[in-house]
Amino acid sequence: MEQLSIGEKSLFFDPTTHNLNELTSYLPKDQNTTDPYLDARLQLSKCPYFVFINLATASDLTYLDKIRKVIKFRRRESNKTYVVFNFTYEDGISQTDFDRLLKITRLVPQERKLVLLNSSAQNQDKGSTKFRHKTQYIDLFAISAVQRELNGMPVCTMPVVEREPNINLLLGRVGKNKRTEVLYEFWKQQLLDNSVMGLLGSSSDLAFNKSLPETIEKLFLEAIEPHWGPADSVSVPDYDPSTSQGYSNDTYKIYNNSCVSYICETWEYTQPMQHTFITEKTYRAILNRSPFVIQGTNGILHDLKTKGFHTFEKFIKENYQGNVRATVEAANKLREMVKLYPEEIQEIVDHNYRVLHKINRKQIQQMNRAFAELKDN
Repeated sequence: MEQLSIGEKSLFFDPTTHNLNELTSYLPKDQNTTDPYLDARLQLSKCPYFVFINLATASDLTYLDKIRKVIKFRRRESNKTYVVFNFTYEDGISQTDFDRLLKITRLVPQERKLVLLNSSAQNQDKGSTKFRHKTQYIDLFAISAVQRELNGMPVCTMPVVEREPNINLLLGRVGKNKRTEVLYEFWKQQLLDNSVMGLLGSSSDLAFNKSLPETIEKLFLEAIEPHWGPADSVSVPDYDPSTSQGYSNDTYKIYNNSCVSYICETWEYTQPMQHTFITEKTYRAILNRSPFVIQGTNGILHDLKTKGFHTFEKFIKENYQGNVRATVEAANKLREMVKLYPEEIQEIVDHNYRVLHKINRKQIQQMNRAFAELKDN
């Protein structure tokens, strides 16, 4: 099994894991102290020390203060520290914003830095990703999806044709992007009874692009009432975004109960982006060998093809991007095609599963080389 190797440690990267875990992984805990970060300085290894920072943790002043204390001590001890800026879960970052981040973290040139960028952002305007520090383009969303399976998270292995003839629609927060419009279109096309849904929040979070007649809105709200709450087995009171909606141990059951995935990506078609942005939402379906349609940024299907994945253009018209009604229609059409062409569709989802694992292997090797070069230079 491919692992990310850092010194004598191996870390699995996961977008739902707070980087505080990586920061403390090299620091022994002293039971006789109230501050293990500072007192561990007496036990710190002389081996190269990696600190991970992303945009979320960069706004955590407590976390940054601990980083500064660790690095300051290591400087006094003449120990090397390597700082890895992980922007693979962002849609890009400019050199100006990066320089501002360096200032906030008070990091000076003594620390060698590696900048990780989302591989899809490689097609951005080159001026915004031209860093003075070593840069590595990586698809950490793809890696983390596979690592979950390799670490024992079950995935759906049931043949597609044997799955329930439903469309899964894991919307999450319904007010984001055009998700309310998607939900309304499912209702209009009478697909609610043929869907597996997970709606988080409440009806007050719905964001209609235009007002509905009162009687229509009432009927719609009554129709979606049974679908509120996570689609997996995590109970609502215990809901945690890092474990539900595709991250819990029972997620594969969602794919057992559906034969097509309607994917609402993080960024959707109308966003003014110069590149696509593929996240765990897409890779989760691929990992569970699910046929899919995607509501995402312009060119997202083309980007998947360049990565080696196959889409379902043989069975549906894939000119649906940017049109919610057409995307829902395509999902329903693909649901029907599963029954008519089960073997051919199974070949595609099996191929995509293998490609995802291949990406995982190649990119972990790529990252391991980047970490090794960072230490050797």
